[in-house]
Amino acid sequence: MEMNKVRIYGLICLITGILALSYFERSDLDFLAGILTGIGIGWFLTGKFFVFNKNEKNQIRN
Repeated sequence: MEMNKVRIYGLICLITGILALSYFERSDLDFLAGILTGIGIGWFLTGKFFVFNKNEKNQIRN
């Protein structure tokens, strides 16, 4: 598995979100840490900021 920049950002977001979830007790920070963890998981697994198939890309370009 190639580690491109997006996957590295995803791993950083994932680690930061998990650490924030475990260290902070405020509910608003838990919410933001959960969002950060979810974004990190998505970026780490896909390696892309946006996931499009070829048909969707062609529709956007036209």
